[in-house]
Amino acid sequence: MKFLSQLGGDHLTQSPVFPLANSLLFPHAVQALHIFEERYVEMVRDSLRGNRCISMALLKPGYQSDYYGSPEVYSTACLGRIIDYRELPDDKFHLALQGLMAVDLGSEIKTENGFRIFEIQQRNFIEDVDVSLQRTTRQELYELLKAYFFLQSGLDTDPEALCSDMSFSSLVDNLCFLIPLDCDRKIKLLRSLRVSERSFLLQSFLEQEIKLMGELKNKGNESSGAQLGPFYPRGGPVVHDS
Repeated sequence: MKFLSQLGGDHLTQSPVFPLANSLLFPHAVQALHIFEERYVEMVRDSLRGNRCISMALLKPGYQSDYYGSPEVYSTACLGRIIDYRELPDDKFHLALQGLMAVDLGSEIKTENGFRIFEIQQRNFIEDVDVSLQRTTRQELYELLKAYFFLQSGLDTDPEALCSDMSFSSLVDNLCFLIPLDCDRKIKLLRSLRVSERSFLLQSFLEQEIKLMGELKNKGNESSGAQLGPFYPRGGPVVHDS
């Protein structure tokens, strides 16, 4: 894959893993991170000395009881590369991590560095949607997004104007990253091996969310979904603490 060739190798066999409870990176998307926990500061420094790669994983429910140890994570993660960073004077970092590809996590490698390292195996993703179907699916996604963001915020948006320059896969991946879905659905999206499957699941999940929000609105209740600000199709300026 082109991303691996940019890293100067044909195959990565291990990666440091940064787990979060509430966010999962996707290929093409950019995650803003504020890193302050000592072990993850060391992880960033180690990564910057090497290939700048870090995988982001989702913590499984119940992680709180072992957060400072080795809580369980979902077995599929997203390999990312640090594309920008700023080291702060008090041993902290601001990072921009760009998603490269989905990976399966294998055995955890015992280290003395404090942070976690896993064996990884890339998931080969297939671009199987022709140009004609891409155009149709784009329009369907744009209409769903208009409805979704109107129900969430009461604001009219123009997704087509914001996303017209994005490739189809980039659009789908960024929306998978952006839309606040539960962990199980996020993992299903990341594990999809074909862009046709990922885009179909995304549409289905958006339709479910729109239906739920519409029902709640009709009952006079507030939306149960996460409240969103302006629509940032390329990930947005969200910062997640370590």
